[in-house]
Amino acid sequence: MDPALILRLAVTVSIMLVVLVVLGLGLQARREDASHLLRHPGLVLRSSLAMNVIMPLVGAARVTGFDPAAPVKVALAVSPVPPMLPSKELKAGGPEAHAISLVVVVALFAIVTVPISVTWLGSTFDRAGVVNPGQVAKVVLSSVLISLTVGIVCYHWLATLADRLARPLAMLGLGRWSSPRC
Repeated sequence: MDPALILRLAVTVSIMLVVLVVLGLGLQARREDASHLLRHPGLVLRSSLAMNVIMPLVGAARVTGFDPAAPVKVALAVSPVPPMLPSKELKAGGPEAHAISLVVVVALFAIVTVPISVTWLGSTFDRAGVVNPGQVAKVVLSSVLISLTVGIVCYHWLATLADRLARPLAMLGLGRWSSPRC
């Protein structure tokens, strides 16, 4: 199978999973949770540095030992919003408001950081990698921000339904439909 087709398929599936996870998270969130990190600028800076500089470097280092096509290497090292982010944050003991607002901040920063990372990693792997920030913004808006907003609105207006749907959607998005814990 063509590596470019595999990459497009992987990206599409990844986006669908992110939508489910973020919707599940939003179904448990209040509006003020989404802006939690705005009150903690130092934490925003440290989180952004870890996710947008350190992790792409670690990801690039990890994939250099493999032999996939260069575009696949770049895609493995860069992600606008990792699907596991909210659940990892909550399992690490972080407050729910932090996990929710981190998703928002990372998604918004991705509009700038993903094109930069793709260009840099593309040159590292001897490939011209270019991603339009407008394309990233479209993906971020459609997969993350709208999903989170829909979840928060449902939580506000339909709390009982939101409580019932949040966990199954998040588990499905994480691929843990048989696991008792998310």
